[in-house]
Amino acid sequence: MPLPKKGMPTFYNLRRLHQIFFVLSLLWFILLIVLVWQDYNREWRGYQREFRKLDIEKTRLALKQSLNEETKQKLDALKKKLKAAEKRVQAQTDLISKLEAQLKGVKAHLYLVDQQWRFAKSRRDTYRYQYEIAKQENAPDLHEKQVRYE
Repeated sequence: MPLPKKGMPTFYNLRRLHQIFFVLSLLWFILLIVLVWQDYNREWRGYQREFRKLDIEKTRLALKQSLNEETKQKLDALKKKLKAAEKRVQAQTDLISKLEAQLKGVKAHLYLVDQQWRFAKSRRDTYRYQYEIAKQENAPDLHEKQVRYE
């Protein structure tokens, strides 16, 4: 903030106020950093880290002990079944892709037939409109328009 021009009356020395504000702001900032650090560096966090390490090691040992010979054989058998199932899924995936290609062709044909039907319906509606107008006006070509409509 620029200092006021000399000669403007103020109740306080602004340069001194700016210096005080700077020092207090700096103290508040340092205090904030210290509070955050104290909150982060709690005593129980060290115990928690050590417990996690012990728990991970305990779990590793329990896993090694549980994987005896019989369990390993079961695991290998399940892995073989999984590979066989993946092969069957792959075979079905090929069939699905073939069927999807056929479906795409059928959808294209359906779209074409539907569009042709809509055009025919539109023409029929046009002929009907022309017939109804001719009927209202007793036009001489009423019979011709009736034949075209029906």
